Order: sequence, then structure tokens, then C-alpha cells
Amino acid sequence: MSLAARSRARQRLGRLVDRLRGAQNVDSLRAGGASVGHNVRLAQPAWVDPAFVWLISIGDDAILGPGVQVIAHDASTKRLTGYTLMRPVKIGARVYIGASAIILPGVSIGDDAIVGAATVVRDDVPAGTMVVGNPGRVVGQVSDYAARHLAAMPERPVHDVAGLRLLDASDAEKRRMRGELEKGPGYVR
Repeated sequence: MSLAARSRARQRLGRLVDRLRGAQNVDSLRAGGASVGHNVRLAQPAWVDPAFVWLISIGDDAILGPGVQVIAHDASTKRLTGYTLMRPVKIGARVYIGASAIILPGVSIGDDAIVGAATVVRDDVPAGTMVVGNPGRVVGQVSDYAARHLAAMPERPVHDVAGLRLLDASDAEKRRMRGELEKGPGYVR
């Protein structure tokens, strides 16, 4: 079996395992009433509030990293008032949300924003900005972040994923890559 065929087989098996575990995917979000754009990626085990999924919209080309939680309700009011608070959540187009970030009810994340890993987003995120921390706070512009990395690429290792055998890399390839990354980051397409 070729490397490409093994990779496709792994992907199919992974999707099957996710379905058996009840993991959410773009189709299940749409079936629940969420507004989900084109080419949205949902890494597992991302969690989009299944009780109120129809209150959530996700724009085109958005990526939700592993462990991301998008919450459209707040049950802290239930014991006090007898009611659960609910508010829509809007995630714009081309938004990247890092691993284990939490998006709270009522938040709107503007197009082209980046939410850092483990960030707790309780306030709106302006378009084109980066937020990190708990609570999330703006730390810069996405355009500046991109320019900084583009400027670093001529000096750092850059790989094309088609040329890498990430899961089947030999020990020598792994040692070479670790060595290249000891002095700073590298990039993979």
C-alpha cells in the first residue's frame, strides 16, 4: 500500500472512530441548526454547545483546534432564577481558535482573528486581532504576526507537507528535523 493510500485509510478510520464516539463534525452542527460556512475545520475533540447549537454561527475557512469549547448558554443563573441564560455566538470567516480555548456566550469574533490556545474569550474580538490569556486580551494585529513569520522564513527550515512523512518518518528524518528546530521554529505547508 502506498504512503498516500495509508494516509487516506488512517483519515477514514479516524472519522469512523470519531462518529462512533459521538464527536461533532460540520455536518452534525448544520443538522442541529448551526450556521456553518464552507471549508470549516473542527479538530477533535472540539465541542460546540449541542444544547443550543442553533445559536452558533461559524464563518468560511474557520479552524477550531482540539479541545475548543464554544458555549451559547450559562446555567449559573438556573438555581438563582429558575432560568438558564442563552446568547448567540458568532465566529467570523478565516478565524483560527487554538487548542483548548473557551468561547463564552454572547461573544462575536471578527473575521481573520486568532484566538490563542487556552484563551477564555468573554468579550468580543475585533477583526484582524490576536487575543490570548484568561480573560482573553488583544495582544496585537494578525497582519503584524503574519509579517513577522514571513520575514523569518528565509532563515528557518520550511517544509512542504507533501515531502514529509510525518507519521512514517524514519528515525534519521526525525533527528534531522529536531536538530533543525533546536535554534528556533520551522514551518510546514
